Parts: sequence; C-alpha cells; structure tokens
Amino acid sequence: FYQQSSYGNISYKNNGVLRTIDSRIQLTEKAGVFLANHQPFPVTVNLPEKYTSILNAGYEMQFNRDVNIFILHKDGSSTSLGMPDWSHYTAGDDGMVIHDFYPGIDLEMNIGRGKIESFYRVNRPLQLGDGWLVIRDNMKVPQGLVYDYSYSEKKENNTYEGTLFINDHSGTHYFYI
Repeated sequence: FYQQSSYGNISYKNNGVLRTIDSRIQLTEKAGVFLANHQPFPVTVNLPEKYTSILNAGYEMQFNRDVNIFILHKDGSSTSLGMPDWSHYTAGDDGMVIHDFYPGIDLEMNIGRGKIESFYRVNRPLQLGDGWLVIRDNMKVPQGLVYDYSYSEKKENNTYEGTLFINDHSGTHYFYI
C-alpha cells in the first residue's frame, strides 16, 4: 500500500519502528499462555497461573486472578460455589471462553486493544435462595500505583460507582476500570 488511513491509530512505535496494531491473541511457546503482544498495551491470558493481565509502561496489572464466586446471604453468611476450573477452554483471535469455570457458569473474555472484558455467563438457574451472586476478583495492582476514586461516586452502602483509575503518585493514569 502507498497510503493507509483510519479514524483511529492503526500503528504504534516499538523500539523506534512503526508497527501495525494487531490485538489478536496467539498461543505462546508456554502451554496455556496466550499473548496479544503486537499493540501498545500487550494483553496476556495465563491459564496455568490462572490470571489475565495488561502491560503498560512496564507495569503489569493482573486480574481475573484468584476468582471466587459465592452466594452472599441476607444474614451476611456466604456459600462458596467451589473452585474455578480453568482447564476447559476455547480460544480464538479475539478472546476465549472457559467452559464450566464454575458449575453452570462460563467465563468469557473478549480481548482487544489493551483491554480484556470479562463476562460470566450463567448457563442454568442457580439456587441462590435468599442471597446474591457475588464474584470476587483479587486483582494484583503493580507496586507504586494507587487507586484514584476521584472519578467515582461513593454510595450509601460504602461501594463506588463510576470509573476507577489506577495512577502513579504524580497522578498519571496507567489503568482504569
């Protein structure tokens, strides 16, 4: 091609060389590790170590890590749905589905340019009784970065709604949820 045009970025610089952005995940030499490395913010799905991550300026943000799904009952007690099973998956260029991540629940991950969207598909009715289904993710925030709640609204029940940024101490945004 002599000329390409786009409404958004189609290239990025890698070690001073202009490269085409390619957000497709590919299996690496390590079994069960998928990587979308040809983009400014590389994305990893690590099935053996059971996490996903995004890399930005040397900081690796890990999530979908030590996921715990449970029923939170009205009296404050909880009932675990067991342990996640990362072994049954289907992978494609733009993501992955982990089948029966929990009994009757699949984990779908859509991979894109510097992003991973996680969806939990409930495939059959769950017996929640008097409670709520809760998904707890034990994210690993890179050392030196802090939560920035200034774009979030604190609710009455001590939770937040809105965008959560993860910044360095000078206020530079590196990640957001």
